[in-house]
Amino acid sequence: MRWSPDDEYDESGHDTGLTAMIAIMAVVTILILGIVIYLNRYELGLVKRASKAESVVSVETEESSVNSDTSKKEYLTAQDLTFWNMYPEKTEEQASNQAAESEEETETTEIDETNDGKHTKIVNRDGKEEWIPINNYLKKNQYDLTKFSKTNQLMKYTEDGEVITSVGVDVSKTNSYVDYNALKKAGVTFVMIRVGARGYETGKITMDEYFQENMRQASEAGMNIGLTFYSQAISLEEAVEEVVTIVNSIGEYKVTYPIAIDMEYVTGDSSRIEKLNREEKTNVILQFCQSVQQAGYIPAVYGDKSFLLKDINLNKLSDYDIWLSQPGDQLDYPYELGMWQYEMQGEISGINGPCHLNLSFHDYTLK
Repeated sequence: MRWSPDDEYDESGHDTGLTAMIAIMAVVTILILGIVIYLNRYELGLVKRASKAESVVSVETEESSVNSDTSKKEYLTAQDLTFWNMYPEKTEEQASNQAAESEEETETTEIDETNDGKHTKIVNRDGKEEWIPINNYLKKNQYDLTKFSKTNQLMKYTEDGEVITSVGVDVSKTNSYVDYNALKKAGVTFVMIRVGARGYETGKITMDEYFQENMRQASEAGMNIGLTFYSQAISLEEAVEEVVTIVNSIGEYKVTYPIAIDMEYVTGDSSRIEKLNREEKTNVILQFCQSVQQAGYIPAVYGDKSFLLKDINLNKLSDYDIWLSQPGDQLDYPYELGMWQYEMQGEISGINGPCHLNLSFHDYTLK
């Protein structure tokens, strides 16, 4: 077959249309590929976000599980930690006792200020001065020093124009004969008579040689009578033994003033009570006081400031009156007290030689 020019023209037109169609198809293909790629990336993002969401849900589920476990106990406390059980729990009473004893610890301080209101000065047995903390748990001495006065060695305390104290003496065999009528005329209204003593080495109890005579004459003179016992007891049983000795010696006599335990060290020698620690001495004195009270009398604890504040635990003895030995005109004992031995070298009608003078802050006949 032979081709005419027209036929050639027609063939050329056909080729142009085919080319255009191919171009259109290529564009469409490219668009489709773009859409597919975009969709694939979008789906991949969704997968990642879903995975992350699942991770979060997993964490929340675990936290929910923990919360669910702890909710069974409502809340977690420090007591749930096992190491707390390694140590015994303190009771409220133990904590209170420890607080009280901590307050009255008598460690030496570097403070030499007398007006800080938190410390008080004592003089130890070796003569060394020491400042110790004042125990906030004990009742305080409320007496006004300006209201004390002394006439002819007789001390008195006046409040609202009225004398509220009385003067007494303490006697033993060292005073020998005592004229109680002369004492009464001189202004003395009570006497503390020594019953006896326990040997500081042997531990043997002996009666004071003048005890019965002092009891008889003091009663006849109408004096108010209290008793003392020089104690070297080192056990509760010995404390009871001393009280039994005292009570049995009273007989028909009337005792209205305190029965005091006088526990002292021996100057220049060692004594039985030095074997005891602070708490042991305290317990012996406590037993003495309890036994006196059970017998129907008023107990008291005698001692100087150093012994009372440092050598025994006054927290345990706070129910009993203190008979303070502190010669001088200035009463600086920080706590409540019942009697004050203010003179150890006194002179008064009725006693030959030096005597001990005392001030009582209570009328014990009314107790």
